[in-house]
Amino acid sequence: MSIHYPLSVRLVEVGPRDGLQNEQQPLPAAVKIELVQRLQHSGLREIEVTSYVSPKWVPQMADNHQVMSGIERRAGVRYSVLTPNLKGFEAALADRPDEIVVFGAASEAFSQRNINCSIAESIERFAPVVQAALAAGIQVRGAMSCTLGCPYEGEIAPERVERLAGLMKAIGVQRVDIADTIGVGTPLKVQRVIEATLKVYPLDQISGHFHDTYGQALSNTLAALQMGVWNFQSSVAGLGGCPYAKGATGNVATEDLVYLLHGMGIETGIDLEALVDAGAFISAALLLMAAFTVYPIGKSLWMSTHSGQGTMVQFVGLDNVSRLWSDPIFARALTNTFIYLVIQVPFMIVLALVMASCLNMPNLKFRGLLRTAVFLPCVTSLVAYSVLFRSMFSYDGIINATLLYLGVISSPVPWMTDPFWARFVVITALTWRWTGYNMVFYLAAMQNIDKSIYEAARIDGISAFRRFVSITIPMLKPVILFTTITSTIGTLQLFDEVMNITNGGPADSTLSLSLYIYNLSFRYVPNFGYAATVSYVIVALVAAMAVLQFYLARERDR
Repeated sequence: MSIHYPLSVRLVEVGPRDGLQNEQQPLPAAVKIELVQRLQHSGLREIEVTSYVSPKWVPQMADNHQVMSGIERRAGVRYSVLTPNLKGFEAALADRPDEIVVFGAASEAFSQRNINCSIAESIERFAPVVQAALAAGIQVRGAMSCTLGCPYEGEIAPERVERLAGLMKAIGVQRVDIADTIGVGTPLKVQRVIEATLKVYPLDQISGHFHDTYGQALSNTLAALQMGVWNFQSSVAGLGGCPYAKGATGNVATEDLVYLLHGMGIETGIDLEALVDAGAFISAALLLMAAFTVYPIGKSLWMSTHSGQGTMVQFVGLDNVSRLWSDPIFARALTNTFIYLVIQVPFMIVLALVMASCLNMPNLKFRGLLRTAVFLPCVTSLVAYSVLFRSMFSYDGIINATLLYLGVISSPVPWMTDPFWARFVVITALTWRWTGYNMVFYLAAMQNIDKSIYEAARIDGISAFRRFVSITIPMLKPVILFTTITSTIGTLQLFDEVMNITNGGPADSTLSLSLYIYNLSFRYVPNFGYAATVSYVIVALVAAMAVLQFYLARERDR
């Protein structure tokens, strides 16, 4: 029996979005823009460029506006973007996409774990997005994930795919992708799922999206071609996978797919050599970024197991780790760092909140000028700022002179030579420099609080302090969490202020972990191995804070 394959096939290149979203190395926007340029130069006429999702969940897509505004658009090329919600669509609208992509899973378990809602709830969320896109003249495509298998439920019946397709059709989705998210599909299963989808959508509105986890992507493509499907999705260099689906390896490589189609005499309009060049470009970029990430980590790990310098380096195993427990200077630096952390961070957060609340009062005169004055230390030259503080707190500086004049003290305070007061100066300097930075976050968040809530509380006779505690603080919890974590991480890495104001003195009383690492490497007899070991203490603490922030943010979103 002869099989009639399509005479031509149209490919949707998903590498810039679906391909790169799973890469751990952050790529500059310029690299992504160049990738899109090369892909369209190769003859691709549909390119999924980026997504408008929270950078907290997919950091690789945080530069969506920059990428979309940077590409040189060509006539006849459709540029699509992923928009998971109305907020994402509104952000994408300014970048003029030709098509948006919404997504839904054929698996209830995957839907719950991926976007924390049922399939039906996800469709309800997407309905206003689809309607808004259609009203704006933007086409809508629906990605149906886990149509051939789920990492949590296992096999998916074709009837469930048909149901999902029907739900998407009902809200106005114009065409759908049959996505084998974890690459477990086989040709016969693919054909059964296509048959189920054809009960809802015509052939011209169906595309295949196959992953190559078990080497079945090209076989599945051939099975779909036998059904008459002529639209497929692929990723240059086989990049990609779903960050929320365990075991989901790369998409089928566009190069392999084009080679197959050309070998079958099926037209694609794509220059295979130019496509291969695009794949080589992005592979080289990822390799280079990995080298800058992996090599320093590997080198520092190697150094932490060695001691000495030059030709006298020798392997010492875990001796450097053992040394930490008996090193009094390390203990002092660690203690100082935690003192800064416990005293300065909470005080700065509270101060920033109070100042933001005060400077948000609508009737405050010179409000803009005062906000600028508080924020100014953040952008002040570090050298100028350090010189100012050393001068202010010197033995005959303006602080002592003022306190003597007011009769607060009878003799000058040894700010820079007494351990207690030296720590006080560092904490004051840190607070002065970074309070304005955190205040800006709070001011921005306060603009999103419904003013009618404050008005209702005021009418009920609630005092300003009670309104601050009962309304402002609860509404700002996510921002307070963010600034607390980032301020904590910044304090754990504290170096500049201590280095330039006290130089760690007197007698290491203000020494921080970062400054101790610097001293071990460049001031004392150099011991890069031990310095690397100390640096991993900071790495561990920062990593713990980052994991805590991620966990708390996820729990809040649930």
